[in-house]
Amino acid sequence: KHGYLNVPFFLIRIAIYLGSYSLLGGMLVKYSNNEDELGGMFNYNKSFKTSVLFLLIFGFTVPLFAFDTIMSLEAHWFSTMFGWYNFAALWVSGLATITLTIIFLRQAGYLEWVTEDHLHNLGQLIFGFSVFWTYLWFAQFLLTWYANIPEEAAYFYRRWEPQFKPWFWLNIIVNFLTPLLVLMSRDSKR
Repeated sequence: KHGYLNVPFFLIRIAIYLGSYSLLGGMLVKYSNNEDELGGMFNYNKSFKTSVLFLLIFGFTVPLFAFDTIMSLEAHWFSTMFGWYNFAALWVSGLATITLTIIFLRQAGYLEWVTEDHLHNLGQLIFGFSVFWTYLWFAQFLLTWYANIPEEAAYFYRRWEPQFKPWFWLNIIVNFLTPLLVLMSRDSKR
């Protein structure tokens, strides 16, 4: 682990992650501004290709970014599911943000073309991925509990300490129980 978790290599990786996100984001802003000024499909096509590249890079680097920034705080702990667990949490958060933005814009008179079916589909995605997040969380918790290896149990043991226990349970309530109870019915997704 020393070869991967040393400070210079850590800082290089973080700079590469954030630099690539910033570079591609800046390119998208430039293409969007050019499309507004010049019109046509040339900048749109460039934006599309850049977005595809960004999604590929982002999808592969988010688990590594989670390993580097969160998991490295407890260097003795190891989990192969941690990156995907964070990716699922990020995906649910993104879907919830998109859904709330659409609802607010729709109420303000924009996006009239968005129907209840669109919101229903977004609700189904949020529900499904929150269950997926819970599956990953519980699988990781269950494996740690069953294996009872002190190096792995330290991660959850620290979260059971009195100052973190309310946050631990709030995480479960907000990320699983609330979507389960709120989004279970068909009417709540419409």
